[in-house]
Amino acid sequence: MTYRIGTNNEDYMAFHIEPKELRARMGDDIKIHMGAEPDRYLPNWVKPDAAFYISDDYPSAIKIPDITIWGEFLALNDKAYQALATKLSDYGEFLPVNCEGNDYYIFNILKIIDDMGGVDESQSIKKEESGIFLGLEKLVFNESVAADLLIFRTAFDDHQRIFCSDHFLQLAEKSGLNGVTYKSDLEGLF
Repeated sequence: MTYRIGTNNEDYMAFHIEPKELRARMGDDIKIHMGAEPDRYLPNWVKPDAAFYISDDYPSAIKIPDITIWGEFLALNDKAYQALATKLSDYGEFLPVNCEGNDYYIFNILKIIDDMGGVDESQSIKKEESGIFLGLEKLVFNESVAADLLIFRTAFDDHQRIFCSDHFLQLAEKSGLNGVTYKSDLEGLF
């Protein structure tokens, strides 16, 4: 089965890197934003500072997650990195971050399922208006492709969501990693 990885805002604090921090360290040309086409950042990466904060919408969310989402990236603490790095190394790159005095890693997912014929475009439907992507009405993956991947993104949704297989979910659970949700509703954003 394929899942959409979502944030668990109700229980865990949100992760944030200030955009001006990225620009100050790596220049104004840094293009890390929601919906960005996957790109390699490691060659020019300079370890930025990050922080956790309590969202106004979820004031009781005071726990710090092992794994969370930052835009279209995963953010991993050292425990999650140690548990997953070897398995995920073929799926993207790890970008070091200093988060409140602790080592964290942004995982930049470069595995795109569309490159392998993994999106069933005969069943998947985009919401568009005047050629502008507004979201997804329906998303269906070719499970024979998706089941063989740990984690991936898709161009079909403008690279906005993170997806994983049962195998990734089992690895995270076996390692006792918390902070995200695994949803069978592939079309949602959070």
